[in-house]
Amino acid sequence: MEEGGNGYVAPDDIKFKYAENMGEDGEVIVDVMTKLRNELSMLHHQVPLCQSSLFTLLENATSASKAQTIEEIIKDIWKSHPTNRPTMDHALSHLLRNSATSSLALLDTLVERDPSYTEAWNKKATCHYLLGDMEASETATRQTLKLEPRHFAAWSGLGLIHQDRGERDEAISCYKKSLKWHPWGAVSARLAALIDKGCDSEMEEGSEEGSAPHE
Repeated sequence: MEEGGNGYVAPDDIKFKYAENMGEDGEVIVDVMTKLRNELSMLHHQVPLCQSSLFTLLENATSASKAQTIEEIIKDIWKSHPTNRPTMDHALSHLLRNSATSSLALLDTLVERDPSYTEAWNKKATCHYLLGDMEASETATRQTLKLEPRHFAAWSGLGLIHQDRGERDEAISCYKKSLKWHPWGAVSARLAALIDKGCDSEMEEGSEEGSAPHE
Protein backbone atom coordinates (compact mmCIF):
# COMPACT_ATOMS: atom_id res chain seq x y z
CA MET A 1 0.00 0.00 0.00
CA GLU A 2 1.41 3.35 -0.94
CA GLU A 3 1.88 5.53 2.15
CA GLY A 4 -1.01 7.96 2.29
CA GLY A 5 -2.87 6.19 -0.55
CA ASN A 6 -6.17 4.39 -0.61
CA GLY A 7 -5.22 1.18 -2.38
CA TYR A 8 -2.67 -1.60 -2.24
CA VAL A 9 -0.13 -1.78 -5.06
CA ALA A 10 1.05 -5.38 -5.23
CA PRO A 11 4.80 -5.94 -5.76
CA ASP A 12 5.76 -7.33 -9.14
CA ASP A 13 6.64 -10.76 -7.75
CA ILE A 14 3.13 -11.07 -6.29
CA LYS A 15 1.58 -9.91 -9.56
CA PHE A 16 3.59 -12.37 -11.59
CA LYS A 17 2.71 -15.23 -9.26
CA TYR A 18 -1.00 -14.61 -8.78
CA ALA A 19 -2.22 -12.35 -11.59
CA GLU A 20 -3.45 -15.17 -13.81
CA ASN A 21 -5.65 -16.56 -11.05
CA MET A 22 -7.14 -13.31 -9.76
CA GLY A 23 -9.60 -12.66 -12.57
CA GLU A 24 -12.40 -10.23 -11.80
CA ASP A 25 -12.05 -10.84 -8.06
CA GLY A 26 -8.53 -9.47 -8.03
CA GLU A 27 -9.36 -6.34 -6.01
CA VAL A 28 -11.18 -8.37 -3.37
CA ILE A 29 -8.30 -10.85 -3.08
CA VAL A 30 -5.73 -8.08 -2.76
CA ASP A 31 -7.85 -6.35 -0.11
CA VAL A 32 -8.10 -9.56 1.93
CA MET A 33 -4.37 -10.24 1.57
CA THR A 34 -3.57 -6.70 2.68
CA LYS A 35 -5.74 -6.95 5.78
CA LEU A 36 -4.30 -10.36 6.64
CA ARG A 37 -0.75 -9.12 6.24
CA ASN A 38 -1.44 -6.11 8.46
CA GLU A 39 -2.95 -8.37 11.12
CA LEU A 40 0.10 -10.63 11.00
CA SER A 41 2.35 -7.61 11.35
CA MET A 42 0.54 -6.50 14.48
CA LEU A 43 0.57 -10.05 15.84
CA HIS A 44 4.33 -10.16 15.40
CA HIS A 45 4.80 -7.06 17.53
CA GLN A 46 2.29 -8.17 20.17
CA VAL A 47 3.61 -11.73 20.51
CA PRO A 48 7.40 -11.68 19.96
CA LEU A 49 7.76 -15.14 21.47
CA CYS A 50 6.20 -16.65 18.34
CA GLN A 51 9.62 -16.44 16.67
CA SER A 52 11.17 -18.57 19.39
CA SER A 53 8.55 -21.24 18.75
CA LEU A 54 9.23 -21.10 15.02
CA PHE A 55 12.97 -21.49 15.56
CA THR A 56 12.29 -24.52 17.74
CA LEU A 57 10.22 -26.00 14.94
CA LEU A 58 12.95 -25.17 12.43
CA GLU A 59 15.61 -26.82 14.56
CA ASN A 60 13.52 -29.99 14.81
CA ALA A 61 12.23 -30.09 11.23
CA THR A 62 12.39 -33.60 9.83
CA SER A 63 12.71 -32.70 6.17
CA ALA A 64 14.01 -29.93 3.92
CA SER A 65 10.50 -29.17 2.64
CA LYS A 66 9.13 -28.69 6.16
CA ALA A 67 12.12 -26.54 7.07
CA GLN A 68 11.58 -24.40 3.99
CA THR A 69 7.98 -23.71 4.99
CA ILE A 70 9.04 -22.60 8.46
CA GLU A 71 11.90 -20.57 6.98
CA GLU A 72 9.51 -18.63 4.75
CA ILE A 73 7.23 -17.85 7.71
CA ILE A 74 10.18 -16.54 9.74
CA LYS A 75 11.38 -14.44 6.83
CA ASP A 76 7.92 -12.95 6.37
CA ILE A 77 7.81 -12.05 10.06
CA TRP A 78 11.18 -10.32 9.69
CA LYS A 79 9.79 -8.29 6.78
CA SER A 80 6.62 -7.38 8.67
CA HIS A 81 6.15 -3.88 10.05
CA PRO A 82 3.05 -2.01 11.25
CA THR A 83 3.62 0.91 8.86
CA ASN A 84 6.66 0.34 6.63
CA ARG A 85 5.99 -3.05 5.02
CA PRO A 86 4.72 -1.50 1.75
CA THR A 87 8.01 0.34 1.26
CA MET A 88 9.86 -2.88 1.99
CA ASP A 89 7.81 -4.64 -0.69
CA HIS A 90 8.74 -2.01 -3.22
CA ALA A 91 12.41 -2.24 -2.24
CA LEU A 92 12.28 -6.01 -2.78
CA SER A 93 10.56 -5.45 -6.11
CA HIS A 94 13.49 -3.32 -7.22
CA LEU A 95 15.87 -6.07 -6.14
CA LEU A 96 13.96 -8.58 -8.25
CA ARG A 97 14.51 -6.24 -11.20
CA ASN A 98 18.25 -6.20 -10.44
CA SER A 99 18.08 -2.54 -9.43
CA ALA A 100 20.06 -2.58 -6.19
CA THR A 101 20.62 1.19 -6.28
CA SER A 102 16.88 1.98 -6.34
CA SER A 103 16.24 -0.63 -3.66
CA LEU A 104 18.98 0.79 -1.45
CA ALA A 105 17.47 4.27 -1.60
CA LEU A 106 14.18 2.93 -0.21
CA LEU A 107 15.93 0.85 2.43
CA ASP A 108 17.94 3.87 3.59
CA THR A 109 14.63 5.61 4.12
CA LEU A 110 13.31 2.67 6.11
CA VAL A 111 16.21 2.54 8.58
CA GLU A 112 15.96 6.31 9.03
CA ARG A 113 12.29 5.94 9.90
CA ASP A 114 12.86 2.96 12.16
CA PRO A 115 16.47 2.01 13.06
CA SER A 116 15.13 -1.17 14.72
CA TYR A 117 13.69 -2.55 11.46
CA THR A 118 15.95 -5.60 11.26
CA GLU A 119 15.11 -6.77 7.76
CA ALA A 120 15.67 -3.33 6.29
CA TRP A 121 19.27 -3.55 7.53
CA ASN A 122 19.62 -7.06 6.15
CA LYS A 123 18.38 -6.04 2.72
CA LYS A 124 20.66 -2.99 2.85
CA ALA A 125 23.54 -5.39 3.36
CA THR A 126 22.41 -7.34 0.30
CA CYS A 127 22.26 -4.20 -1.84
CA HIS A 128 25.70 -3.01 -0.74
CA TYR A 129 27.10 -6.46 -1.50
CA LEU A 130 25.59 -6.48 -4.99
CA LEU A 131 27.01 -3.01 -5.57
CA GLY A 132 30.48 -4.17 -4.52
CA ASP A 133 30.72 -2.19 -1.27
CA MET A 134 31.88 -4.94 1.10
CA GLU A 135 32.59 -2.59 4.01
CA ALA A 136 29.10 -1.09 3.97
CA SER A 137 27.62 -4.56 3.52
CA GLU A 138 29.46 -5.86 6.56
CA THR A 139 28.37 -2.85 8.63
CA ALA A 140 24.71 -3.38 7.73
CA THR A 141 25.00 -7.12 8.33
CA ARG A 142 26.45 -6.65 11.80
CA GLN A 143 23.65 -4.23 12.63
CA THR A 144 21.17 -6.88 11.50
CA LEU A 145 22.78 -9.43 13.81
CA LYS A 146 22.86 -6.94 16.67
CA LEU A 147 19.09 -6.60 16.35
CA GLU A 148 18.44 -10.30 15.61
CA PRO A 149 21.29 -12.69 16.53
CA ARG A 150 19.32 -15.63 15.10
CA HIS A 151 19.21 -14.17 11.60
CA PHE A 152 20.58 -17.15 9.70
CA ALA A 153 20.55 -15.30 6.37
CA ALA A 154 22.67 -12.49 7.82
CA TRP A 155 25.18 -14.98 9.23
CA SER A 156 25.32 -16.57 5.80
CA GLY A 157 25.87 -13.18 4.18
CA LEU A 158 28.64 -12.31 6.61
CA GLY A 159 30.26 -15.65 5.86
CA LEU A 160 30.13 -14.87 2.16
CA ILE A 161 31.85 -11.52 2.75
CA HIS A 162 34.65 -13.24 4.67
CA GLN A 163 34.89 -15.92 2.00
CA ASP A 164 35.26 -13.31 -0.73
CA ARG A 165 38.09 -11.77 1.26
CA GLY A 166 39.83 -15.12 1.55
CA GLU A 167 39.18 -15.25 5.31
CA ARG A 168 38.39 -18.96 5.43
CA ASP A 169 38.21 -19.52 9.20
CA GLU A 170 35.96 -16.50 9.72
CA ALA A 171 33.69 -17.63 6.89
CA ILE A 172 33.41 -21.14 8.33
CA SER A 173 32.54 -19.71 11.75
CA CYS A 174 29.74 -17.58 10.27
CA TYR A 175 28.35 -20.45 8.20
CA LYS A 176 28.26 -22.66 11.29
CA LYS A 177 26.35 -19.97 13.19
CA SER A 178 23.87 -19.79 10.31
CA LEU A 179 23.37 -23.55 10.46
CA LYS A 180 22.94 -23.38 14.23
CA TRP A 181 19.68 -21.51 13.67
CA HIS A 182 18.75 -23.15 10.38
CA PRO A 183 20.16 -26.71 10.19
CA TRP A 184 18.57 -27.23 6.77
CA GLY A 185 19.97 -24.01 5.32
CA ALA A 186 21.50 -23.94 1.86
CA VAL A 187 24.64 -22.47 3.42
CA SER A 188 25.67 -26.02 4.32
CA ALA A 189 26.97 -26.48 0.76
CA ARG A 190 29.28 -23.47 1.12
CA LEU A 191 30.52 -24.72 4.46
CA ALA A 192 31.22 -28.20 3.13
CA ALA A 193 33.11 -26.76 0.16
CA LEU A 194 35.29 -24.60 2.41
CA ILE A 195 36.04 -27.46 4.78
CA ASP A 196 36.86 -29.81 1.90
CA LYS A 197 39.13 -27.19 0.36
CA GLY A 198 40.91 -26.74 3.68
CA CYS A 199 41.38 -30.49 4.08
CA ASP A 200 42.78 -30.76 0.56
CA SER A 201 45.26 -27.96 1.27
CA GLU A 202 46.39 -29.58 4.52
CA MET A 203 46.88 -32.92 2.77
CA GLU A 204 48.98 -31.30 0.05
CA GLU A 205 51.12 -29.47 2.63
CA GLY A 206 51.47 -32.65 4.69
CA SER A 207 52.59 -34.64 1.65
CA GLU A 208 55.26 -32.08 0.86
CA GLU A 209 56.59 -32.30 4.42
CA GLY A 210 56.39 -36.11 4.46
CA SER A 211 53.81 -36.26 7.25
CA ALA A 212 50.63 -38.35 7.33
CA PRO A 213 47.53 -36.38 6.31
CA HIS A 214 45.42 -37.59 9.28
CA GLU A 215 47.90 -37.12 12.13
